[in-house]
This record gives sequence, structure tokens and C-alpha cells, in this order.
Amino acid sequence: MLKALAEYIVEQSKPYREKIGTGEYSDKGLSRIVQPTAKALCTSTLHSVVDYLKNDVDNVTSGKVIIHIEGARDVTLYHELNDDKNRESFISVSPALPNVRIGDYIGLEDFGIMLRSMFVQSDTTYALLKICGNITDENALKYQDDGVSQTVTARTGIARVEQVDVPNQVKLQPFRTFAEVKQPESEFVFRLKKSGENIYAGIFEADGGAWKLEAIKRIKGYLEKELSGMDNIVILA
Repeated sequence: MLKALAEYIVEQSKPYREKIGTGEYSDKGLSRIVQPTAKALCTSTLHSVVDYLKNDVDNVTSGKVIIHIEGARDVTLYHELNDDKNRESFISVSPALPNVRIGDYIGLEDFGIMLRSMFVQSDTTYALLKICGNITDENALKYQDDGVSQTVTARTGIARVEQVDVPNQVKLQPFRTFAEVKQPESEFVFRLKKSGENIYAGIFEADGGAWKLEAIKRIKGYLEKELSGMDNIVILA
């Protein structure tokens, strides 16, 4: 009796299907069972992508592999579409970067520390450090700004103080993409501002974001070089 009841319930649970015209209809909703997809690893270096692929950790190189360079700070490794037209992502990479304060005025001491620790050192960073470090406390309020060029009172010797021209357009290389590639150089506007009893310094982007395109180009070049010979890998930039 119980067996017959169970068979009846199973039979009733089956969807009724009927063909009407060119379409086929069912009296019950159906959901397709899709294949499970992997959870992407989160890493911070381009080298991790190279190691992952060369060691074929999860046997992903048996099919087509896509490396999508989504931006100067985002790279994702995908596999080809599966039977359900889903695309698995195996690695998501974002670099660990310092907090470079671009587009903001900060105190001269903090600005100097930022230049020394978060930028590729150059003659330009040295010149800016010299200007910020030599502004004297007693003369720090005596500066001129016409909106285009600036001059500020700075110490030029042990006891000598004079008006020093402040560079407006400067080329700098802040750490803002992956460490494996050369940091893109771009133009910035360097400004000084007086607020109350203090002078503040700031740098502002002046290249329209062109550095991002250069960073993407360098990331692609690095990956192409490191993964040369692996013909099943497509790099999209």
C-alpha cells in the first residue's frame, strides 16, 4: 500500500508536457542544474599568475585561458566557457599599494615623507623635497601665487633666505600599479597653499589618466614575456 502510494506521488510529481504548434509546454516549472564554478583566488602580484599557470595548479591549461587586464590595478584569470556558458575565474589580482594622496593638500612634512616613500626617486622628487624642506617657519607665510606660477620664501644657504620659483608642471612616478612593471611617469601640477598659519603642498593629475593606458600596456608586455610559448593563453588588454 505504501509502495503504491509512493509510486503515485512520484508519478504525479512528473511534469505534464504537451506540444502546441511549434512550442512544447509543461505544467510545472523546471530549473536547469548548472555546473559548479570555482571561487577565484585573490592575490597581489603578477608573478602569482605566472606561477599558477606554469605549475598548472588546477589543470586549467587543458583548455583556453584568458587573462583579462581590466585596468592598471586589476587582472583576472578566466577559463573558457563551460557547457552552461559560464566562465570561471581562477585568480583575481590587485596590487598592494601605498596610499598616495593625489589631488589633496597635505602638510609639508607629510608631503615630504610621501615623496620619499611612495614615489620612484628622481631629480624632480629631490627638487620638490628641497623646496618643501627649506621653507622657513618665520617666512613660510610670505609666498606669492598668481594661479599659474608660484614663488615662496625659502632658505638657500645656512643663513640666506630668498624668493624661490616653484615648479608648476612636474613629471613624477608614484607607486600606483604592479611592482613587477616600471611605474608609469606622468605629469602633475604641484601647488602650495596657505591656510591659517601653515603652508600645505599638493600634486594634481595633469595627464588625463593616460598613465593607466601605459600601465596596462606594460602589464601585458610583462605577462607576454613570462608566459611565452604557452599558446593556449589569450591576454586581453
